[in-house]
Amino acid sequence: MNRSSANFFTFLSFCMLKFIHKCIYKFKFKNTFFCMFCFICLYFLSFSLPAQELFLTAKYNQKGIADPKFSSNEWKIDAIEGSFLYVLFRQEKEITDSKLYLFIDKKIISEKGGKTEQRFEEYDNKKIFINKKRNWSAIQYTFLQAGVYKISIADADKKILISKEITISYKSKVVFSHDLNEEKYPISHQKNFKLEKAKKGIYIFIKDEIPFNSQSLKIIIEKQNKEGNYQKYTEEIFFIDKKLRFSFFNQIFESKGTYRISVFKDKDQLLTTGFLKVV
Repeated sequence: MNRSSANFFTFLSFCMLKFIHKCIYKFKFKNTFFCMFCFICLYFLSFSLPAQELFLTAKYNQKGIADPKFSSNEWKIDAIEGSFLYVLFRQEKEITDSKLYLFIDKKIISEKGGKTEQRFEEYDNKKIFINKKRNWSAIQYTFLQAGVYKISIADADKKILISKEITISYKSKVVFSHDLNEEKYPISHQKNFKLEKAKKGIYIFIKDEIPFNSQSLKIIIEKQNKEGNYQKYTEEIFFIDKKLRFSFFNQIFESKGTYRISVFKDKDQLLTTGFLKVV
C-alpha cells in the first residue's frame, strides 16, 4: 500500500468508527452487526485499491521492475553533459489510459523580507504514450541541472496519481579538448589525440558541483609504462578563484602513451580522475 492509500485507509477507518458509534447509540444493538459488517467490507476494499509506485532508476527489467541496486531518490549527474535516468511508474492494475504525463517541478529557494521561502515551480513535462497492455510504463529523461525536484505521474486528464521528491547533484568532471569556445568551455570531448596536437597543448577542463572553495588545484599526470603501471609524468599547481566551479589549463604532452590525470583541491582532496591517450 502506498502512502496515499494508507492515508485514505486511516481516514476511512476513523469515519467508520464514528459511524458505528452513532449506530450503537441511536439504534442500540440490533443494527450494530450491520455496521460492523460494512466496516469490515470497507476495510478489505481499502487493501484492494491499486497500489502505485514511482522509481527513478538507471536499470529495470522486461517486467517493469526497477533494479534496487540502480534505483535511488538521490543521483549525481555529469556536470557538463547531464545524465539520463528512467522514471518508472507501476500500479497493481493494467494502465487503461492511452497516455500518462510526467510533470517535473524544481524547488526554488528565495529570500523575502529577511525570510527564506521555498516553493516548487514548473520545470518540464513529457507525455508517456501507452502502447502495450501492462501495469507499468517508463520514460527516459535527461537531467541537466542540479537541484531538488518533484516528479509526478498524472493520468490522461492530468490528475496527479503519485509524486516524489528527488535530489540531483553534479559529479566532478574532467574533460579533454583541443580548444575552448568563447565562454571558455571545451568545444569537443576527446580521449584520443594525435601527437602533433598534443605537443601544442591539450586543454584540461575541470568542473565541480559547487564552488571549489580552494585557492589552488593540484594536477598530477601519470603515464602508463610497459607493465601497465602508472608513473608520475608531471605535477602542477594552479592558483584559482575559490568561488569558481570550473577551471581549465593547457598541458603539453611530448610523447605517445596513455595518461592518467588526477585533480586535487587543498593539495590532497581528490576531485576527479580522467584518462587520455596520445597516438
